[in-house]
Amino acid sequence: MDSCSIRCLIADMTKTRNPTSSRSLTRMNSYSPDPANADVSYDAFVSTGSCGAGHKAEIMIWLAAYDLTPISKTGATPHTLNAIPGWNLFIGTNSQTGVPAYSFVARNSPMKTYSGNLMSFFDYLKSANFIDGTEYLQELHAGTEPASGTSVTFTTSSFTLSSS
Repeated sequence: MDSCSIRCLIADMTKTRNPTSSRSLTRMNSYSPDPANADVSYDAFVSTGSCGAGHKAEIMIWLAAYDLTPISKTGATPHTLNAIPGWNLFIGTNSQTGVPAYSFVARNSPMKTYSGNLMSFFDYLKSANFIDGTEYLQELHAGTEPASGTSVTFTTSSFTLSSS
């Protein structure tokens, strides 16, 4: 993933095991020209320990899906979420890491601007028993995963991460 990476910083700074404590992100993004196959996403990895522990799950928040489908056991059929309006959930296993992958995909993709709190995504996974809430937020990436295309520029004019 072409990304800005924050490894282990959040768990270590807040000294909490709970990845749902107010994590808010804001991003404005664009592709020029629109790519054939890519996503624009936040990609989080949770673990049973802070730095150095193996990943327990991957949680992706797709702001844009350009002719790509996230990892899913059911193919292109998502779980419709009433708890988080405007988002669908795809569930599968990351073939590279072997861990569960939970991909929240915006229904109104592509979102050119996003401002929100990650808490709702983690809370949903906890309430649905996909994660137990004792995990550390070990890594957080923001960027794009291009699958194809040439001479494409991805621009992020603003990115903010805050924790309280």
